[in-house]
Amino acid sequence: MSTPDAPHAGGTARAAGKPVPASSPVGSPALDLQDLRVDFPTPLGEVGIVDGVSLSIARGEALGMVGESGSGKTMIALACLRMVPEPGRVAATRLRVADRDLLALDEPALCAVRGADVGVVFQNPMTAFNPVRTIGEQLAATWLRHRPAGGARPSRREARERAIAALREVGIAAPERRVDAYPHQMSGGMLQRALIAHAMINQPALIVADEPTTALDATVQAQILDLLRARLANAGLLLVTHDLGVAAEICDRVAVVYAGRVVEVGPARELLESPRHPYTQALLAAAPRLDPERRPLAPIPGAPPSPADLVAGCRYAPRCPRAVPRCGERPRLAPEGPHAYACWNPADDARRAKP
Repeated sequence: MSTPDAPHAGGTARAAGKPVPASSPVGSPALDLQDLRVDFPTPLGEVGIVDGVSLSIARGEALGMVGESGSGKTMIALACLRMVPEPGRVAATRLRVADRDLLALDEPALCAVRGADVGVVFQNPMTAFNPVRTIGEQLAATWLRHRPAGGARPSRREARERAIAALREVGIAAPERRVDAYPHQMSGGMLQRALIAHAMINQPALIVADEPTTALDATVQAQILDLLRARLANAGLLLVTHDLGVAAEICDRVAVVYAGRVVEVGPARELLESPRHPYTQALLAAAPRLDPERRPLAPIPGAPPSPADLVAGCRYAPRCPRAVPRCGERPRLAPEGPHAYACWNPADDARRAKP
């Protein structure tokens, strides 16, 4: 059985109060992804671990990707960075970050994009930083690596001042002193703040955050989420999480992923209050919450399919209580609009789950 993490108390209601991105974001979308597929070879042939995923993130918008462990969230995020490990193969109709065609770039050009146009916040900052270099050295190196060519190279003092400013921007106290600290000399919360500073130091168009608050306590987690949200002035955020409360807290839209496919996507509050796909309903029913009615949790029976068991039709059908014969065919996201779902037998208004 599988039970996702609980939403924070009041998370869904507070989602309505988040800053709303501008109706006409400046410039091109932060991420424009169309029909992404990630294939891995097996003795039985190539298997589509990620199959037909399309996502778009505007500047100033946060998109949360939720689902059980093993649903393909991290693989989608890695594919957006062209960082899928060998022997995986990435294919897409379109993969653009800030109007840069990542499918047309070779590895040196991709390295120039990562860190400049895309910033990454990893789950464990202790393994993301080099333990034998100071935090300031690592921030300064990233800033210097992606400076525009042709101009005068900044001095080491200027790079240090930029690192101090980056630490100050993410709320680290006494940044003039912390800039000379090694990773092991900082707490988990401070390291995660430093990692956000590292991701944002070159003002990227897209931030990819993969489970950025999993290892933190609730108070620090809330601070990190607020910090991420506040940094989205002219950048988009792709937030990978299995915590529905985190998605409700800071995301404008939520995409629900199951077995490498997006099964439902829509505005955060609408999707979490009125889910149409049975899998989204099951995730909400399985999440603990402050409930005056003391309703029992409803764990999702079974487990996500292994790569060897992926089917052409609806991949959730073997676990779905609403499965019908037509589920042997693959459903597409419908209807066209802000709230779409891939299901032949979606819940109607009378059957929608209560978050």
